[in-house]
Amino acid sequence: PSRDSRPAWHDALAGATAGAGARLLTAPLDLLKIRLQLSSVTPTLSSSVGAAAAPAESLPSVLSAVLRESGFRGLFRGNVSATYLWVTYAAVQFAAYGRVTDFLHRIPPPSEDARLPARFLRSVADD
Repeated sequence: PSRDSRPAWHDALAGATAGAGARLLTAPLDLLKIRLQLSSVTPTLSSSVGAAAAPAESLPSVLSAVLRESGFRGLFRGNVSATYLWVTYAAVQFAAYGRVTDFLHRIPPPSEDARLPARFLRSVADD
């Protein structure tokens, strides 16, 4: 079907599906990123005076710790609320994009006189 005959909820459903899929694929990476951020040592007064900071954990060590503590399902801990956010955001974004492109396609092309400034600027930029 053409864009004009397709209801906005089709775009929203496509966006929601894309958002859920994207979150499902990136959830383990996001969890590992957050664990790495939390494991890094924040500078304190004592470390700024001369004490050496402890090295941050590595990605493989954090991954093995999560798998050891919680198993494979632990990589998706806390995923439900983030999925709601991604689904909502992507649904609104896809629906808005569909409506805006429909609107822009209905605008008639500019007349030949209106294109002259753009041609002039393009020719100046090409030199």
